[in-house]
Amino acid sequence: MSELWAKLLSILGAALVRYGVLLLVRASRRRMEDAGTQAKLTRQWKAYVARNIKKQLDRQQNRLDVWLLLPIILLLAGCTTRVVVIDRSSDVVRLGKGVKGEIYVLRDGEWVSIGKAALPEGWYAGPGPESE
Repeated sequence: MSELWAKLLSILGAALVRYGVLLLVRASRRRMEDAGTQAKLTRQWKAYVARNIKKQLDRQQNRLDVWLLLPIILLLAGCTTRVVVIDRSSDVVRLGKGVKGEIYVLRDGEWVSIGKAALPEGWYAGPGPESE
């Protein structure tokens, strides 16, 4: 009988060893799968972060472009020269604040420039005599 028990125990021990090895193999596979999943998640996370950082940098670059261009546009808009055309046959006009221009006088039938000047607000200007 003891021989039978010894044989039975040896078979049972071998089965337990095989089952233990099977459990270790399964656990090892799970760890490898988890590691593969973890590596996949890590790659996906890195790709996601890289995409979002690129988008964020593009947005910041666009904002930077706008903030650099905005003052230039505003300065150019304020520094433009306007030309106002007055109909020569119209009535006399009254000058406003900050009128600057070249002054001409009629000498011996010819208009001669005497230089540039700032004209006072409230002065009147008109077409002058017509040339013949």
